[in-house]
Amino acid sequence: MSDGSLPLVQKCLSYCQSNPEFVPAFINFEELFADMKVYEQLLPVYRLALQLENKLNDTSMEVGAESYVSVLGYYNSVKLAAKLDAPGAKAIYEDLAKRFVRESKAAPTQAAN
Repeated sequence: MSDGSLPLVQKCLSYCQSNPEFVPAFINFEELFADMKVYEQLLPVYRLALQLENKLNDTSMEVGAESYVSVLGYYNSVKLAAKLDAPGAKAIYEDLAKRFVRESKAAPTQAAN
């Protein structure tokens, strides 16, 4: 339920209590009231969980970006070492370079008329 719907539900619950003659027979008011009580108890926990999720996402994005920048430094060092024929650098460079291979776009084929 969105924040916009909550006031309507709360208002209807209040009317159900003050004017029970309008509650249709197919609605179990006690269950509706109990459901809303649980909803209202869960809402603060849910909001805290959303905040935690956002903070975890922000943190993981930050440390991921920092890690990526660091390994780019390593990759560039290995790349330079491979150009200078440093022993063992070429194999590492070729393995890591696979990440940076770009696929060329094939020329579109023309349909035969």
